[in-house]
Amino acid sequence: MLGRWIPPPRRPVRGTRVYQFARHLAQRHQLTLAFIVDHRDAAGPITVLRSEFGDLEFASVPRGWKSLASAVRLAGGESCTLSYFRSQALRTRLEDRLRRTGYDLVFVSSSSMIQYALEVDPIVPTVVDFGEVDSEWWVRQATRGSFPAARFFRTEATRLRAAETSAARRPALCFAETPEAAEIVRSLGPGAPVGVIPSGVEVDTRGRTVAVDQPPTIVFNTRFGGGPDPKEALDVC
Repeated sequence: MLGRWIPPPRRPVRGTRVYQFARHLAQRHQLTLAFIVDHRDAAGPITVLRSEFGDLEFASVPRGWKSLASAVRLAGGESCTLSYFRSQALRTRLEDRLRRTGYDLVFVSSSSMIQYALEVDPIVPTVVDFGEVDSEWWVRQATRGSFPAARFFRTEATRLRAAETSAARRPALCFAETPEAAEIVRSLGPGAPVGVIPSGVEVDTRGRTVAVDQPPTIVFNTRFGGGPDPKEALDVC
């Protein structure tokens, strides 16, 4: 399983979409989790992952160095997203594991990790979770930004979309987080079937039952940054 495993310190590992996929798959499969670490205080999250899943393969790269390397590769025509998550150390470890271990499936849970999956022998089935489609995030930034930032955002969206297109044409199955994202994945070209698995709230125990005749309540735990954020919240309500 290839994923962006270590979230920002303010967000626990267990609160991520990729963790929920791993937790579900681990019920019936033995997982090897592969990821890049760019946080100095990642010991806690890594301990959490190791205690629950056991088999980890990761490479630690200082964030400052990765940002510099990404900027250089961006000037050379590469995607800064893919460049940021590229690690020769991790690639070497995964190549060694693939030679020694008979994996039945490769699960890609982040566009940034597609580059490692494309190097796996095609005989091994691949499943890709595109989520909300990472390249679309760059497209949205381009529509909100001004020159020269908007130009950079559009360029990165195009380069990352090329990698997503390659991934969408190879796997046995693709997932997306929303119907709209699934349509984008389908538009990348003929390939694997695309399903929708929305993100939700994982609860281990049921809370207090709300009476049917009571009005529903929605709680937003966020800070509105202005722009379209308040309107989108009202639309949800």
